Amino acid sequence: MQNTLQQMKAMAFDELGGPDKLTLHTLPVPAVVAGEVLICVEVAGVGI
Repeated sequence: MQNTLQQMKAMAFDELGGPDKLTLHTLPVPAVVAGEVLICVEVAGVGI
């Protein structure tokens, strides 16, 4: 059985600046077409 998510969380810069300008967005999961794969990342980090 396949468990497909409908939404994902994404951090984005909506304006120029440092890490304080990052905002959290809830977006639809992109569609996958032939020849592509969708990878689920549960944890990520950025060193500054």
